[in-house]
Amino acid sequence: TNIGRSILEVVGVDKKDETDLLLLAVEQLNVGTSPSTESVVEHVRLNRSAARLAVKKRAFCCASWYLEVAQGYVAQAGNAPLWKKDYELLMDLHQLAVWVAYSRNKESAAKKLSAECFAHARSTLDKVDIRLREIEYQSVSGKSSEGLEKALHVLEELDEKLPRKPGKGLLDSVQSKKVKKMSDGALLGLSPMSDPDKLACMKVLSWIVALA
Repeated sequence: TNIGRSILEVVGVDKKDETDLLLLAVEQLNVGTSPSTESVVEHVRLNRSAARLAVKKRAFCCASWYLEVAQGYVAQAGNAPLWKKDYELLMDLHQLAVWVAYSRNKESAAKKLSAECFAHARSTLDKVDIRLREIEYQSVSGKSSEGLEKALHVLEELDEKLPRKPGKGLLDSVQSKKVKKMSDGALLGLSPMSDPDKLACMKVLSWIVALA
């Protein structure tokens, strides 16, 4: 534990998420004594950061280990209370864990993690990231039709409906006519979309287009 702390001090707080020394530091912390109840959240954050760094290096097995340790700390602190106290942290942790599980072709583990996340999710929007990971997994597993149905279902959960057989009327909408009249410069000058619900819908739509 002391070795891990010393490495973190050398690395510095600002750059600890960017260096390989983070992986070594967190590994040393994990093999040391069990953290106190007060420091559990800190250990969860450190393991999440280490897992994210491992994912950047495509070291998914390594990332999986850090995530499993983090989930062990969550269980130690009390799963339900920690979800209430540190919702964003646990949501991000589970989203990352689901991605890693699917990347390692561990479908059953991914579904178990997804169910845990959905049980505590506060909104439909908070479920979208994991839904997209499932759709992505189905698309690369030769289950495009299932992925497409899932994407359409997610879109409906977001209160958006896409006609199964869009007709000419869809292309003649007021918005479509307005866009057609805009110059390239005007289109490039449009402000980036910022509405989280619409951004989520666009992500789902991109998969629908890819799978259709």
